[in-house]
Amino acid sequence: MFRVLMATDGSSCALQAAKYVAKMFHDIPDVEIRVLYVNEMSDLEEVKEQVEKIKDTALKNTLEYFSSFGYRATGRSAKGNAAEVICSIAEHENFDLVVVGSCGKGAIKRALLGSVSYKVVNQAGVPVLVVQEKY
Repeated sequence: MFRVLMATDGSSCALQAAKYVAKMFHDIPDVEIRVLYVNEMSDLEEVKEQVEKIKDTALKNTLEYFSSFGYRATGRSAKGNAAEVICSIAEHENFDLVVVGSCGKGAIKRALLGSVSYKVVNQAGVPVLVVQEKY
């Protein structure tokens, strides 16, 4: 079985990545897809409620997309630094591929804020597929 860890934040970039993965593995019968949402926010009550709604929507939309292609994808969420959590789960749970979307922040925003996809590519111990939003 080929195992794919699909990271999502609910953005259009992440949904584009999901579309790419669904098409890429459409004719391959033995693929497991796990959709992961990582909460990087603090636990303040009002922020926590907002993040829960975003998480639920992100997972629901991505899982529904894979379901429309006939995949039995599963979802989960985790807390922490997104890049570190994605890399840790990918390695410790023996995934064969990590997929992330990239919105293309540009050099200045990436330098100031960092890029999850950039960090995952450089830190993951498994292959990483970065799908550009323009796909």
